[in-house]
Amino acid sequence: MSETPPTQGNLYSAIQADLSAAWNIVLLRSVLAIIFGGIAVVWPMVSLIAFVFLYAFYALMDGILSLYAAIRGGGTRSRWWLVFGGIAGLVAGGIAIAMPGLTALVFVMLVGAAAIVRGAFDMIGAFVLRKTVKHSWILVPAGIVSVLFGILVLAAPAQASITLTWVIGAWAIVLGIAGVIWSLQLRKHAQ
Repeated sequence: MSETPPTQGNLYSAIQADLSAAWNIVLLRSVLAIIFGGIAVVWPMVSLIAFVFLYAFYALMDGILSLYAAIRGGGTRSRWWLVFGGIAGLVAGGIAIAMPGLTALVFVMLVGAAAIVRGAFDMIGAFVLRKTVKHSWILVPAGIVSVLFGILVLAAPAQASITLTWVIGAWAIVLGIAGVIWSLQLRKHAQ
């Protein structure tokens, strides 16, 4: 007994029906995004520190699991890389818990440094590719913006961390509002 494959129209109808039936889950997720975004905008430092603690939890668990894998792993293969990775995770997680403000500051500074490096390589790429890739010049303004962004972040990392948290919060609010509107549209199709 063979089943006939669903047509594209039937597949879309099935997906719409499934989503429409779950409109309340979409609404809940969207409301949570708005709440998260509001907290990030109103209390950016609290949000940033919470992110640091979330990272600390992740790093500690990753470190513990890496060490466990190194100890538990069978065979005769060397697992030194798991040991070092586990120790690094434990150290990073410990530092994040002991010094959350410093961890947040270092994170923001890494973002700034990465932006400068990326921008420099974009401009170098534009120069190297100028004869072989059409419109490679577009990398120059992108590289300049990236370098300037990185310099601004490194010049004022504390202010940049607040701004970064605001941007994440604003993104979550916009995403949440769009999700609320979408969930209400799905609800109409569910009835």
